[in-house]
Amino acid sequence: MLTIATKKFEYGQEDIDYLTSVDDTLGAAMARMGRIERVVIPDLFIALIYAIVGQLISVKAVHTIWERMLNQFGRYLHSI
Repeated sequence: MLTIATKKFEYGQEDIDYLTSVDDTLGAAMARMGRIERVVIPDLFIALIYAIVGQLISVKAVHTIWERMLNQFGRYLHSI
């Protein structure tokens, strides 16, 4: 099975301090929830395709269709 490269969204204390300073509600929520680690697809074109498919159907179906798309068209995505 072909996979797409992902990475964790990176942010630091400077980013947290800025967001906290410009929005009290957001700052309070960030303090309450703590650090969030979110996986992102760094290739914007592939991320867009994934998001469009994901908005149209259920998560289980997205994973199934995404796997089929990668198996069928993955070789083209890596040449972009």
